[in-house]
Amino acid sequence: MDKRVPCTFVSVWDGGMEVDSPAVFDPDTGVVSDIQLAQLPESVLNNLGILDRELVRVNGKEYEVRRNEDDTYS
Repeated sequence: MDKRVPCTFVSVWDGGMEVDSPAVFDPDTGVVSDIQLAQLPESVLNNLGILDRELVRVNGKEYEVRRNEDDTYS
């Protein structure tokens, strides 16, 4: 049975600017998939500098994520 749930993938830039994107989280495997591109103006995208951290929000809870060698997230 598929237990994947919708979530929000969040990348935090430059000490606090959050960029949110819809995604899907599998609680059994810990894998985050189907991450959509955030719709941001080009001026904002060009000014993003340092990626501080990445996380997912699922049902009001936050979980840190990491990028794996194969470009998947868990």
